[in-house]
Amino acid sequence: MTVVGIAYISEMFPAKRRGTYQGWTMMIGLLGVPATAYVARFCVPMAAWGWRLVFVWGSLGILIPLFAGRLEESPRWYENHGWLEEADAVLERIEKSAKSEIGELPPVTNSPETASRQGGFQGVVAPAYLPRTLMLVFTWMCQSLGFFGFVAWVPTLLAEHGFSLVHPLAWSSAMALGAVPGALVAALISDRWERNWWIPIVTLLSAFCGLMYGLTFRMLPIIVFGFLVQMLQHTYIPLLFTYTPECFPTEIRNSGTGLAYGVGRLANVFGPLLVAFIFTRYGYTSVFFYITSCWVLVAVTVAGFGPLTKGRTLI
Repeated sequence: MTVVGIAYISEMFPAKRRGTYQGWTMMIGLLGVPATAYVARFCVPMAAWGWRLVFVWGSLGILIPLFAGRLEESPRWYENHGWLEEADAVLERIEKSAKSEIGELPPVTNSPETASRQGGFQGVVAPAYLPRTLMLVFTWMCQSLGFFGFVAWVPTLLAEHGFSLVHPLAWSSAMALGAVPGALVAALISDRWERNWWIPIVTLLSAFCGLMYGLTFRMLPIIVFGFLVQMLQHTYIPLLFTYTPECFPTEIRNSGTGLAYGVGRLANVFGPLLVAFIFTRYGYTSVFFYITSCWVLVAVTVAGFGPLTKGRTLI
């Protein structure tokens, strides 16, 4: 759903505002995190069966198809499959809606003809796109290892370092509040500069705050740097969500995005084992140097090998 969603947004919103809407969408979605926390807070203590209500709350996602049916299909997808009449019909409805909101639309500019390309995974690994596929796969691997290494292991690491487990859990909840403003920042900055520069800048800031988090053992700095890490992580994730589908043409946009995102998630299967090994072998602080290294690799990879995409018309 995530892969289809981020590719859909890239195709359905104007080139100059793709990053903005990706950030807004993620910010609204992240409101579900504190909402769910409060549902659990009030439902679980109310009765012995109260915990079951949390699962009822989570199951409301089954209503998504009722709302998804109201979305227009991507005209690019229709055109790519040869369904030109359906693509025209979608565009007419979109134009009619836009005219009712902003008045007469500017004239259509001539679009350059594009060469036919292979679709599916054959196109993803074709010579023209293999370099950026490898770049994005490696980026998503490092991003996942750093992100989940921090989010999932911080309470355990703090508890192992001598803090009561109650305190790390409470601190983690406070830090998690940084996610929503982080996505808001992404919405505000994404379309103001090239994303393959925003991503390294925000990622390096996150790496610095994560390292400072690991080198301090006092409550206030832990909460402050933890909040900043959560905020910055949820700033660069919408940026990467926008950037990834922009790197591929319509024929392979979902395939390329799915491959990069999927391999990144698959890498996290080994992430917990790696963190456990580093912590056991080299100690608490070494884990945060490892997490920082993952984020630095993201910055170097995107800045060094990522194409420019800001404001470009998708092909």
